[in-house]
Amino acid sequence: MDQKKLDRRVSVITLSVPDVRASVDFYRRAFGWEPDFVAEAEVAFYDMGGMVLSLWSGLSHELGRSADPPPGAVALAYNTRSPEEVDEIFDQAVSAGATVASPARTQDWGGYSGHIADPNGHLWEIAYNPQWPLDDRGRVRPEW
Repeated sequence: MDQKKLDRRVSVITLSVPDVRASVDFYRRAFGWEPDFVAEAEVAFYDMGGMVLSLWSGLSHELGRSADPPPGAVALAYNTRSPEEVDEIFDQAVSAGATVASPARTQDWGGYSGHIADPNGHLWEIAYNPQWPLDDRGRVRPEW
């Protein structure tokens, strides 16, 4: 398979939510979804078959912003196989016109990531998560 095709990936879609418990309850009642992992009512993860849906109350904190994102805020993630690959993709995106929303660094959750905004302001996290290896097609395989 063409390597460029392998690198086309959205690994995680993060919905910024003020109340993770209420959001988990909504998705349970609305769609019958049970989270695959919940951490202290701060984040919930749903394995969506090679992609992860995240409900997270800490996006503003990780971005170093005091104000909460506006309602409906979403961040997409491109997961990598190493911290070095994070830096490579991050620099490539900035060279292509992205702006730095938060520099790549070791995160409280144990991984390494940074955020960029594309030219239209869409937020992307470029991340390495040692608990979420990628398969040969670039799909995340969380180890809950």
